[in-house]
Amino acid sequence: MERTADLFDIAAQAEGIEPELAEARQTGRKATADLARTFWTSAVADRLLPEATDLGLVSTTTDVLICADTMVHLRRTRSWTPSEHRTWLRTGLRGLAGLDS
Repeated sequence: MERTADLFDIAAQAEGIEPELAEARQTGRKATADLARTFWTSAVADRLLPEATDLGLVSTTTDVLICADTMVHLRRTRSWTPSEHRTWLRTGLRGLAGLDS
């Protein structure tokens, strides 16, 4: 995010008036959601997590954590630096994976 944070913020502002940009951002959002689901599904299949893992919950939570929209929101509401965002993101993902329990 350090190299792309400003770009995502500008793209978010322009999305309402640039249909091609809006379409590209929506495609990216869907790809991020698919990536999150694939990651956790693979982790369960590889027996890194219990079979009873709620894939819907961990996938959706991961999607929200890693999506560019969340990063833009946190920059705007909390004035977070990329480093602060990275620390928060790492903590959240480790918690989901059960690495901090």
